[in-house]
Amino acid sequence: MLQRSSTKILDAIANPHMYTLRADKRDMIKTTGTLTYQGSWAILQCEMDPILYYQWFLRRKGVKVNLPIWKSHISVVRGEGVASAKWGTHEGGVFTYQYDPENIGWNGSYWWLEVSSPSLEALRVSMGLEPQPKYKLHWTIGKEYERRLGCRFPRSIC
Repeated sequence: MLQRSSTKILDAIANPHMYTLRADKRDMIKTTGTLTYQGSWAILQCEMDPILYYQWFLRRKGVKVNLPIWKSHISVVRGEGVASAKWGTHEGGVFTYQYDPENIGWNGSYWWLEVSSPSLEALRVSMGLEPQPKYKLHWTIGKEYERRLGCRFPRSIC
């Protein structure tokens, strides 16, 4: 599976107009994270190893990305207006999500893995929000900050 994932990342680097890359649902990996609140944001803290793998691979291809400020995470609420009575009620709760290791998203600046989580969507609805935020639920890999000198992105893979 790692070889197929590597090919998908290369495709994303070479074809920036492809917003996300999709694979069969059977490739989904299920895992959990812990909910924390940071100011007006609700963040699901996730395991680091998968994100570090994607960052390692991108670096091998000449693309450097920063580790996100909240490390490995999914932004559940991004400063959206939530009734104060509902805010913080699930602090420390463990939520399940699943992701496809080949469903890499990239917008020219940020890299991520799209995630699916009925429990996080239900949490958002319980707070009076839409099930999905403006930018769909995703597991942040990082923000691109440098490319190998001589890279004529997106025409070539550096």
